[in-house]
Amino acid sequence: MITPSFSITQDGSFLTIRIHAPYTNIADCEIEYSEQLFYFSSAPYFLRLHLPCEVIDDDRGTSAYDVDSGYITVTVPKKNEGDHFPNLDMLTELLKAPTVSAKPVVEEISEEGADEVPDEELYAEQKMPEPEIPSEISTFGYGFGWKRHGLFSKFDDEIVKKLISLSTSPESFPISDRVGCCVQITASEFNDEHYLADKMEPPEGLQSVKDFVIVPSKNFEITQEDRDRMKDLPRRVIPPVDNVAVAYSLIDILAGYLYDYRFNEGDESVESGWTISQLSPSLTFLVKWRLAQEAVIGFARRAVTKPLYRSWELLKIVLKDTVATFRAGKSAILHCLLQIQRIMNTSGDFRYLFNDLFITDYCLWIQSLDDAVLKQVTGELEEAVKCLKKADIDCDLEELDLQTQMLKVSLNASGRSLDEEDTSGLRSVLLDSDDEELDSDDEKAV
Repeated sequence: MITPSFSITQDGSFLTIRIHAPYTNIADCEIEYSEQLFYFSSAPYFLRLHLPCEVIDDDRGTSAYDVDSGYITVTVPKKNEGDHFPNLDMLTELLKAPTVSAKPVVEEISEEGADEVPDEELYAEQKMPEPEIPSEISTFGYGFGWKRHGLFSKFDDEIVKKLISLSTSPESFPISDRVGCCVQITASEFNDEHYLADKMEPPEGLQSVKDFVIVPSKNFEITQEDRDRMKDLPRRVIPPVDNVAVAYSLIDILAGYLYDYRFNEGDESVESGWTISQLSPSLTFLVKWRLAQEAVIGFARRAVTKPLYRSWELLKIVLKDTVATFRAGKSAILHCLLQIQRIMNTSGDFRYLFNDLFITDYCLWIQSLDDAVLKQVTGELEEAVKCLKKADIDCDLEELDLQTQMLKVSLNASGRSLDEEDTSGLRSVLLDSDDEELDSDDEKAV
Protein backbone atom coordinates (compact mmCIF):
# COMPACT_ATOMS: atom_id res chain seq x y z
CA MET A 1 0.00 0.00 0.00
CA ILE A 2 1.11 3.57 -0.73
CA THR A 3 1.18 6.28 1.93
CA PRO A 4 -0.40 9.27 0.17
CA SER A 5 0.85 12.82 0.48
CA PHE A 6 -1.27 14.79 2.96
CA SER A 7 -1.47 18.01 4.96
CA ILE A 8 -3.50 19.15 7.97
CA THR A 9 -4.77 22.59 8.95
CA GLN A 10 -7.10 23.58 11.79
CA ASP A 11 -9.40 26.20 13.19
CA GLY A 12 -11.19 26.27 16.53
CA SER A 13 -13.73 23.61 15.57
CA PHE A 14 -12.28 21.42 12.82
CA LEU A 15 -9.25 19.74 11.33
CA THR A 16 -9.03 19.90 7.55
CA ILE A 17 -7.11 16.94 6.16
CA ARG A 18 -6.17 17.07 2.46
CA ILE A 19 -5.06 13.77 0.95
CA HIS A 20 -3.54 13.53 -2.52
CA ALA A 21 -4.81 10.25 -3.99
CA PRO A 22 -5.01 10.73 -7.78
CA TYR A 23 -5.29 7.01 -8.61
CA THR A 24 -7.95 6.13 -6.08
CA ASN A 25 -11.25 4.43 -6.82
CA ILE A 26 -13.53 6.73 -4.91
CA ALA A 27 -16.25 4.06 -4.74
CA ASP A 28 -13.96 1.93 -2.54
CA CYS A 29 -12.89 4.81 -0.31
CA GLU A 30 -13.19 4.28 3.45
CA ILE A 31 -12.72 7.09 5.99
CA GLU A 32 -13.07 6.69 9.75
CA TYR A 33 -12.06 8.82 12.72
CA SER A 34 -12.64 8.88 16.46
CA GLU A 35 -10.73 9.80 19.59
CA GLN A 36 -7.10 10.26 18.45
CA LEU A 37 -7.19 8.10 15.32
CA PHE A 38 -7.86 9.00 11.69
CA TYR A 39 -8.06 6.24 9.09
CA PHE A 40 -8.22 6.45 5.29
CA SER A 41 -8.13 3.50 2.91
CA SER A 42 -8.68 3.39 -0.84
CA ALA A 43 -6.56 1.08 -2.97
CA PRO A 44 -3.68 1.59 -3.57
CA TYR A 45 -3.53 4.12 -0.69
CA PHE A 46 -3.55 3.67 3.06
CA LEU A 47 -3.20 6.36 5.73
CA ARG A 48 -3.48 6.08 9.51
CA LEU A 49 -2.82 9.16 11.64
CA HIS A 50 -2.33 9.31 15.39
CA LEU A 51 -3.59 12.73 16.42
CA PRO A 52 -2.39 14.70 19.47
CA CYS A 53 -5.96 15.46 20.67
CA GLU A 54 -9.39 13.89 20.28
CA VAL A 55 -11.81 14.19 17.37
CA ILE A 56 -15.41 13.02 17.08
CA ASP A 57 -17.42 11.47 14.27
CA ASP A 58 -20.69 13.40 14.08
CA ASP A 59 -22.89 15.00 11.42
CA ARG A 60 -20.61 18.04 11.13
CA GLY A 61 -17.90 16.01 9.40
CA THR A 62 -17.65 16.22 5.61
CA SER A 63 -15.54 14.84 2.78
CA ALA A 64 -15.15 15.86 -0.86
CA TYR A 65 -13.14 14.59 -3.82
CA ASP A 66 -11.77 16.84 -6.56
CA VAL A 67 -11.35 14.66 -9.64
CA ASP A 68 -9.19 17.21 -11.48
CA SER A 69 -6.61 17.68 -8.71
CA GLY A 70 -6.89 14.21 -7.15
CA TYR A 71 -7.33 15.66 -3.66
CA ILE A 72 -9.73 14.32 -1.03
CA THR A 73 -10.60 16.97 1.57
CA VAL A 74 -11.95 15.69 4.90
CA THR A 75 -13.34 18.05 7.54
CA VAL A 76 -13.02 16.40 10.95
CA PRO A 77 -14.80 17.88 14.01
CA LYS A 78 -12.78 18.39 17.17
CA LYS A 79 -14.26 16.69 20.21
CA ASN A 80 -13.55 19.72 22.40
CA GLU A 81 -14.19 22.97 20.60
CA GLY A 82 -11.26 25.36 20.88
CA ASP A 83 -8.65 22.63 21.37
CA HIS A 84 -5.34 23.46 19.70
CA PHE A 85 -3.74 20.41 18.10
CA PRO A 86 0.06 20.93 18.35
CA ASN A 87 2.70 19.93 15.80
CA LEU A 88 0.41 19.13 12.88
CA ASP A 89 3.34 19.86 10.55
CA MET A 90 5.32 17.01 12.13
CA LEU A 91 3.91 14.45 9.71
CA THR A 92 6.29 11.61 10.53
CA GLU A 93 5.20 11.79 14.17
CA LEU A 94 1.53 11.63 13.14
CA LEU A 95 2.22 8.48 11.13
CA LYS A 96 4.00 6.79 14.02
CA ALA A 97 1.95 4.64 16.39
CA PRO A 98 2.06 5.87 19.99
CA THR A 99 3.88 3.81 22.58
CA VAL A 100 1.55 1.62 24.61
CA SER A 101 2.45 1.05 28.24
CA ALA A 102 2.46 -2.61 29.19
CA LYS A 103 0.75 -3.82 32.35
CA PRO A 104 2.55 -5.99 34.95
CA VAL A 105 3.69 -9.36 33.62
CA VAL A 106 1.96 -11.24 36.45
CA GLU A 107 -1.51 -10.13 37.52
CA GLU A 108 -4.35 -11.88 39.30
CA ILE A 109 -7.50 -12.19 37.19
CA SER A 110 -10.88 -13.63 37.98
CA GLU A 111 -11.98 -16.90 36.41
CA GLU A 112 -14.79 -15.02 34.68
CA GLY A 113 -12.34 -12.91 32.69
CA ALA A 114 -9.63 -15.53 32.37
CA ASP A 115 -10.10 -16.08 28.65
CA GLU A 116 -10.15 -12.39 27.73
CA VAL A 117 -6.96 -10.50 26.90
CA PRO A 118 -7.39 -6.72 26.77
CA ASP A 119 -6.14 -5.07 23.60
CA GLU A 120 -3.61 -2.94 25.44
CA GLU A 121 -1.95 -6.09 26.79
CA LEU A 122 -2.13 -7.97 23.51
CA TYR A 123 -0.49 -5.12 21.59
CA ALA A 124 1.72 -3.75 24.35
CA GLU A 125 5.17 -2.79 23.14
CA GLN A 126 7.72 -5.49 23.93
CA LYS A 127 11.29 -4.47 24.60
CA MET A 128 14.43 -6.44 25.13
CA PRO A 129 16.53 -5.20 28.06
CA GLU A 130 18.66 -2.31 26.90
CA PRO A 131 22.24 -3.50 26.35
CA GLU A 132 25.12 -1.67 27.96
CA ILE A 133 26.77 0.83 25.63
CA PRO A 134 29.99 -0.74 24.34
CA SER A 135 33.10 1.11 25.48
CA GLU A 136 34.15 1.85 21.89
CA ILE A 137 30.90 3.78 21.32
CA SER A 138 31.10 5.76 24.56
CA THR A 139 34.73 6.63 23.75
CA PHE A 140 34.85 6.80 19.94
CA GLY A 141 31.19 7.09 18.92
CA TYR A 142 29.99 9.48 16.22
CA GLY A 143 26.84 10.30 14.28
CA PHE A 144 23.52 11.31 15.79
CA GLY A 145 23.81 11.15 19.58
CA TRP A 146 27.33 9.70 19.15
CA LYS A 147 25.78 6.22 18.99
CA ARG A 148 27.51 4.88 15.86
CA HIS A 149 30.84 3.17 15.35
CA GLY A 150 32.46 1.05 12.66
CA LEU A 151 30.79 2.59 9.61
CA PHE A 152 33.91 4.38 8.32
CA SER A 153 35.97 1.20 8.53
CA LYS A 154 33.92 -0.10 5.59
CA PHE A 155 35.23 2.64 3.28
CA ASP A 156 38.63 3.43 1.79
CA ASP A 157 40.70 6.00 3.65
CA GLU A 158 40.54 8.38 0.69
CA ILE A 159 36.74 8.45 0.87
CA VAL A 160 36.77 9.03 4.63
CA LYS A 161 39.28 11.88 4.27
CA LYS A 162 36.94 13.66 1.85
CA LEU A 163 34.26 13.69 4.54
CA ILE A 164 36.06 13.84 7.88
CA SER A 165 38.94 16.19 8.74
CA LEU A 166 40.18 14.50 11.91
CA SER A 167 43.92 13.87 11.88
CA THR A 168 43.48 10.10 12.26
CA SER A 169 40.70 7.54 11.70
CA PRO A 170 37.35 8.44 13.32
CA GLU A 171 37.12 4.85 14.54
CA SER A 172 39.94 5.43 17.03
CA PHE A 173 39.74 9.18 17.65
CA PRO A 174 38.32 9.92 21.13
CA ILE A 175 35.25 12.15 21.33
CA SER A 176 36.95 14.19 24.06
CA ASP A 177 39.85 15.16 21.75
CA ARG A 178 37.86 16.20 18.67
CA VAL A 179 37.16 19.82 19.58
CA GLY A 180 40.86 20.41 20.19
CA CYS A 181 41.70 18.78 16.86
CA CYS A 182 39.15 21.00 15.11
CA VAL A 183 40.66 24.14 16.66
CA GLN A 184 44.21 23.11 15.75
CA ILE A 185 43.49 22.13 12.14
CA THR A 186 41.25 25.14 11.47
CA ALA A 187 43.94 27.47 12.86
CA SER A 188 46.49 25.93 10.50
CA GLU A 189 44.12 26.45 7.55
CA PHE A 190 43.29 30.07 8.35
CA ASN A 191 44.66 32.39 5.65
CA ASP A 192 45.21 35.91 6.95
CA GLU A 193 45.82 37.25 3.44
CA HIS A 194 42.42 36.02 2.22
CA TYR A 195 40.71 37.52 5.27
CA LEU A 196 42.55 40.82 4.84
CA ALA A 197 41.87 40.92 1.11
CA ASP A 198 38.13 40.51 1.73
CA LYS A 199 38.37 43.22 4.38
CA MET A 200 40.38 45.66 2.26
CA GLU A 201 38.52 45.23 -1.01
CA PRO A 202 35.26 43.29 -0.42
CA PRO A 203 34.34 40.89 -3.25
CA GLU A 204 31.82 42.20 -5.73
CA GLY A 205 28.95 39.99 -4.55
CA LEU A 206 29.51 40.24 -0.79
CA GLN A 207 27.27 43.23 -0.13
CA SER A 208 24.37 41.63 -2.00
CA VAL A 209 24.78 38.49 0.10
CA LYS A 210 24.79 40.51 3.33
CA ASP A 211 21.72 42.48 2.24
CA PHE A 212 19.68 39.38 1.32
CA VAL A 213 16.61 39.20 3.57
CA ILE A 214 15.74 35.93 5.32
CA VAL A 215 12.52 35.64 7.34
CA PRO A 216 12.50 32.04 8.63
CA SER A 217 8.77 31.99 9.39
CA LYS A 218 8.16 32.71 5.68
CA ASN A 219 11.23 31.35 3.88
CA PHE A 220 11.20 28.07 5.77
CA GLU A 221 7.54 27.10 5.81
CA ILE A 222 6.78 23.41 5.32
CA THR A 223 6.29 22.80 1.58
CA GLN A 224 4.59 20.05 -0.37
CA GLU A 225 8.04 18.65 -1.18
CA ASP A 226 8.75 18.55 2.57
CA ARG A 227 5.53 16.64 3.21
CA ASP A 228 6.42 14.11 0.54
CA ARG A 229 9.84 13.61 2.11
CA MET A 230 8.40 13.34 5.62
CA LYS A 231 6.00 10.56 4.74
CA ASP A 232 8.94 8.60 3.36
CA LEU A 233 11.12 9.01 6.45
CA PRO A 234 11.64 5.82 8.46
CA ARG A 235 9.05 5.40 11.22
CA ARG A 236 11.40 4.37 13.95
CA VAL A 237 11.69 5.47 17.53
CA ILE A 238 14.81 7.51 18.21
CA PRO A 239 16.77 5.89 21.06
CA PRO A 240 17.36 7.97 24.19
CA VAL A 241 20.03 10.62 23.63
CA ASP A 242 21.35 13.71 25.38
CA ASN A 243 18.85 16.08 23.78
CA VAL A 244 20.69 19.24 24.80
CA ALA A 245 24.04 18.06 23.39
CA VAL A 246 22.31 16.94 20.18
CA ALA A 247 20.67 20.38 19.94
CA TYR A 248 24.06 22.07 20.34
CA SER A 249 25.32 20.22 17.26
CA LEU A 250 22.18 21.28 15.43
CA ILE A 251 23.40 24.88 15.86
CA ASP A 252 26.45 24.58 13.62
CA ILE A 253 24.77 22.20 11.16
CA LEU A 254 21.95 24.70 10.69
CA ALA A 255 24.38 27.63 10.57
CA GLY A 256 26.29 25.89 7.76
CA TYR A 257 23.06 25.52 5.79
CA LEU A 258 22.05 29.13 6.43
CA TYR A 259 25.46 30.41 5.31
CA ASP A 260 25.01 28.55 2.02
CA TYR A 261 21.38 29.68 1.71
CA ARG A 262 22.39 33.33 2.19
CA PHE A 263 25.51 33.01 -0.02
CA ASN A 264 23.35 31.71 -2.89
CA GLU A 265 20.56 34.20 -2.04
CA GLY A 266 17.93 31.55 -1.46
CA ASP A 267 19.15 29.15 -4.12
CA GLU A 268 21.87 26.49 -3.98
CA SER A 269 24.89 25.43 -6.02
CA VAL A 270 26.99 22.38 -6.79
CA GLU A 271 29.17 23.45 -3.84
CA SER A 272 26.31 23.54 -1.31
CA GLY A 273 27.00 20.10 0.16
CA TRP A 274 30.68 20.94 0.58
CA THR A 275 29.92 24.32 2.16
CA ILE A 276 27.43 22.96 4.70
CA SER A 277 29.68 20.12 5.81
CA GLN A 278 32.89 22.18 5.91
CA LEU A 279 31.33 24.93 8.03
CA SER A 280 29.90 22.43 10.52
CA PRO A 281 32.44 20.93 12.96
CA SER A 282 29.71 18.51 14.09
CA LEU A 283 29.79 16.95 10.62
CA THR A 284 33.42 17.37 9.55
CA PHE A 285 35.05 16.75 12.96
CA LEU A 286 32.27 14.70 14.65
CA VAL A 287 32.57 16.93 17.73
CA LYS A 288 30.42 16.92 20.85
CA TRP A 289 29.86 20.39 22.30
CA ARG A 290 29.43 21.07 26.01
CA LEU A 291 27.89 24.53 25.51
CA ALA A 292 25.97 26.45 22.87
CA GLN A 293 28.80 29.00 23.02
CA GLU A 294 31.27 26.33 21.83
CA ALA A 295 29.08 25.53 18.83
CA VAL A 296 28.83 29.22 17.91
CA ILE A 297 32.59 29.75 18.18
CA GLY A 298 33.28 26.52 16.28
CA PHE A 299 31.11 27.65 13.38
CA ALA A 300 32.56 31.19 13.44
CA ARG A 301 36.10 29.84 13.25
CA ARG A 302 35.24 27.73 10.19
CA ALA A 303 33.32 30.61 8.57
CA VAL A 304 36.42 32.83 8.41
CA THR A 305 38.61 29.96 7.21
CA LYS A 306 36.85 27.82 4.59
CA PRO A 307 34.29 29.59 2.35
CA LEU A 308 34.82 32.00 -0.52
CA TYR A 309 33.66 35.06 1.47
CA ARG A 310 35.52 35.29 4.79
CA SER A 311 33.84 38.17 6.51
CA TRP A 312 33.21 38.73 10.21
CA GLU A 313 30.16 40.84 9.40
CA LEU A 314 28.73 38.07 7.21
CA LEU A 315 29.19 35.34 9.79
CA LYS A 316 27.47 37.51 12.42
CA ILE A 317 24.51 37.95 10.06
CA VAL A 318 24.37 34.17 9.50
CA LEU A 319 24.41 33.55 13.25
CA LYS A 320 21.49 35.97 13.63
CA ASP A 321 19.71 33.97 10.90
CA THR A 322 20.38 30.86 12.99
CA VAL A 323 18.88 32.42 16.11
CA ALA A 324 15.83 33.54 14.12
CA THR A 325 15.37 30.04 12.69
CA PHE A 326 15.53 28.45 16.15
CA ARG A 327 12.99 31.03 17.34
CA ALA A 328 10.70 30.22 14.40
CA GLY A 329 10.32 26.74 15.86
CA LYS A 330 10.37 23.11 14.86
CA SER A 331 8.63 23.52 11.49
CA ALA A 332 11.27 25.98 10.21
CA ILE A 333 14.12 23.83 11.53
CA LEU A 334 12.58 20.70 10.01
CA HIS A 335 12.27 22.39 6.62
CA CYS A 336 15.99 23.26 6.71
CA LEU A 337 16.94 19.72 7.76
CA LEU A 338 14.90 18.22 4.93
CA GLN A 339 16.67 20.56 2.50
CA ILE A 340 20.06 19.52 3.89
CA GLN A 341 19.06 15.87 3.47
CA ARG A 342 18.17 16.45 -0.17
CA ILE A 343 21.38 18.38 -0.85
CA MET A 344 23.58 15.71 0.74
CA ASN A 345 21.87 12.99 -1.29
CA THR A 346 22.79 14.70 -4.55
CA SER A 347 26.07 16.54 -3.88
CA GLY A 348 28.44 13.61 -4.50
CA ASP A 349 31.68 12.64 -2.74
CA PHE A 350 29.76 10.18 -0.53
CA ARG A 351 28.11 13.02 1.42
CA TYR A 352 24.93 10.94 1.57
CA LEU A 353 26.70 9.28 4.51
CA PHE A 354 26.03 12.44 6.54
CA ASN A 355 22.33 11.66 6.09
CA ASP A 356 22.82 8.10 7.30
CA LEU A 357 24.83 9.28 10.29
CA PHE A 358 23.08 12.53 11.23
CA ILE A 359 20.47 14.28 9.15
CA THR A 360 17.74 11.64 8.78
CA ASP A 361 17.73 11.07 12.54
CA TYR A 362 17.68 14.84 13.11
CA CYS A 363 14.57 15.02 10.87
CA LEU A 364 12.86 12.45 13.12
CA TRP A 365 14.18 13.81 16.40
CA ILE A 366 13.13 17.44 15.88
CA GLN A 367 9.52 16.38 15.31
CA SER A 368 9.21 14.88 18.79
CA LEU A 369 11.62 17.15 20.68
CA ASP A 370 10.26 18.63 23.89
CA ASP A 371 9.52 22.33 23.33
CA ALA A 372 11.20 23.12 26.65
CA VAL A 373 14.55 21.78 25.37
CA LEU A 374 14.30 23.84 22.18
CA LYS A 375 13.42 26.95 24.19
CA GLN A 376 16.37 26.42 26.53
CA VAL A 377 18.90 25.93 23.73
CA THR A 378 17.48 28.87 21.76
CA GLY A 379 18.05 31.12 24.77
CA GLU A 380 21.62 29.86 25.17
CA LEU A 381 22.26 30.32 21.45
CA GLU A 382 20.94 33.88 21.47
CA GLU A 383 23.17 34.81 24.40
CA ALA A 384 26.23 33.17 22.80
CA VAL A 385 25.72 35.05 19.53
CA LYS A 386 25.21 38.33 21.37
CA CYS A 387 28.46 37.87 23.32
CA LEU A 388 30.63 36.54 20.47
CA LYS A 389 33.87 38.51 20.04
CA LYS A 390 36.65 38.29 17.47
CA ALA A 391 39.10 37.29 20.19
CA ASP A 392 37.02 34.15 20.88
CA ILE A 393 38.01 32.39 17.67
CA ASP A 394 41.82 32.52 18.09
CA CYS A 395 42.63 33.84 14.60
CA ASP A 396 44.08 37.22 15.66
CA LEU A 397 41.27 39.01 13.82
CA GLU A 398 41.61 42.15 15.95
CA GLU A 399 45.29 42.43 15.04
CA LEU A 400 44.46 41.83 11.37
CA ASP A 401 41.79 44.54 11.50
CA LEU A 402 44.38 46.93 12.92
CA GLN A 403 46.74 46.01 10.09
CA THR A 404 43.93 46.74 7.64
CA GLN A 405 43.47 50.24 9.05
CA MET A 406 47.21 50.87 8.93
CA LEU A 407 47.39 49.62 5.34
CA LYS A 408 44.55 51.87 4.27
CA VAL A 409 46.30 54.86 5.80
CA SER A 410 49.56 53.85 4.14
CA LEU A 411 47.91 53.31 0.75
CA ASN A 412 46.03 56.60 0.91
CA ALA A 413 49.23 58.43 1.79
CA SER A 414 51.20 56.84 -1.05
CA GLY A 415 48.39 56.87 -3.63
CA ARG A 416 48.74 53.10 -4.14
CA SER A 417 45.90 50.56 -4.47
CA LEU A 418 45.58 46.82 -4.47
CA ASP A 419 45.38 45.12 -7.85
CA GLU A 420 41.99 43.41 -7.85
CA GLU A 421 43.31 40.81 -10.27
CA ASP A 422 46.31 39.91 -8.08
CA THR A 423 45.54 38.26 -4.75
CA SER A 424 49.27 38.23 -3.96
CA GLY A 425 49.21 42.04 -4.04
CA LEU A 426 48.14 42.10 -0.42
CA ARG A 427 51.21 40.18 0.66
CA SER A 428 53.51 42.62 -1.19
CA VAL A 429 51.80 45.58 0.46
CA LEU A 430 52.16 43.95 3.87
CA LEU A 431 55.84 43.28 3.24
CA ASP A 432 56.39 46.82 1.95
CA SER A 433 54.64 48.19 5.01
CA ASP A 434 56.85 46.12 7.30
CA ASP A 435 59.97 47.29 5.43
CA GLU A 436 58.90 50.93 5.74
CA GLU A 437 58.46 50.52 9.49
CA LEU A 438 61.93 48.97 9.77
CA ASP A 439 63.50 51.78 7.70
CA SER A 440 61.80 54.36 9.89
CA ASP A 441 63.14 52.69 13.03
CA ASP A 442 66.65 52.61 11.52
CA GLU A 443 66.51 56.34 10.73
CA LYS A 444 65.46 57.12 14.30
CA ALA A 445 68.30 54.97 15.61
CA VAL A 446 70.81 56.92 13.48
